[in-house]
Amino acid sequence: MGRHVNHPDSSRLPFSYLIENRGESFLVPGINIRSVGTIRDAQKWPRRDKRKSGHLLDSINFNLLSPYTAGKMLGGIELLDQLERTAGLTAERFSFQTMTIEAHALRKGRKLYGMALDKFMGNTVISRLGLTPVVDEDDLSRRLKPTAAAGAGQWVDVCGLFAPKSEVDAICDAITAGDIESIDQLEQRWHDLHAQYYDMEWTWVADIMESWYGKPVEDITADDVRKIIGRWLESVTSLNDMLLEDARKEYSLKSRTGFGIDDPAASADDDFTSVRGSYDADPFVAMVKEHTAKKTALATRALAQLEGIK
Repeated sequence: MGRHVNHPDSSRLPFSYLIENRGESFLVPGINIRSVGTIRDAQKWPRRDKRKSGHLLDSINFNLLSPYTAGKMLGGIELLDQLERTAGLTAERFSFQTMTIEAHALRKGRKLYGMALDKFMGNTVISRLGLTPVVDEDDLSRRLKPTAAAGAGQWVDVCGLFAPKSEVDAICDAITAGDIESIDQLEQRWHDLHAQYYDMEWTWVADIMESWYGKPVEDITADDVRKIIGRWLESVTSLNDMLLEDARKEYSLKSRTGFGIDDPAASADDDFTSVRGSYDADPFVAMVKEHTAKKTALATRALAQLEGIK
């Protein structure tokens, strides 16, 4: 019996799955990163947002990958490394709180966190390049230079708004000091913070560039960006392949149990297909394949922007 614990706040190991077996709890770190359910959850909330006003009262960020979740995954990698160092590289099981993490699950989780981080980091780098060709290394440095002072360090989730903890603390301090005197002023501060999300997101990415890629952002070259794009595309493609494999399970023989019992003359396969459809015709499967194609094209375009730099 298992249950999802994939909300980022659920533990120090986000996107995990908890399995209960004979009174023992097994935690599988990061496994829900490649789960169909996680992606469907991430997609359903913006689809349910039917607000039409040009001035939205709630500042909500629907991004699955953000400095908030990426920071938690970085912490997850550090924790898994610590567990492995403490118990030893040859250990078959690791204890975490009241749960057990098996060695293969630990290493798989660490790999999945790394892939998701490569995906997030690559997304932001490509966005930062913009749409025009990069003229030279100086032009590249100008594009990659952070434009927001805030963003580095821990991020928090404030009722759906992702923001640096330092900025949220500053708002709380302003309330305490009496600098924010009305609800309207407070709302404006939240909206201003939400509007700066992508600039502050880049500041967060630039801040961890050295620890993740081995170079500070000011030393990143065109060749480094090419490697980042390569890692990004490899992660996107691999994660999408895992999603497709997970989606295929919904059409397995095990999933067909109980179909066809209402009509003895019909086969379980026919009944299943009429209710659930087929794997090849599944809209989610088509969406994932289309996503891979689009990201492959995006990588080609981003690399073409760097062609003028040898």
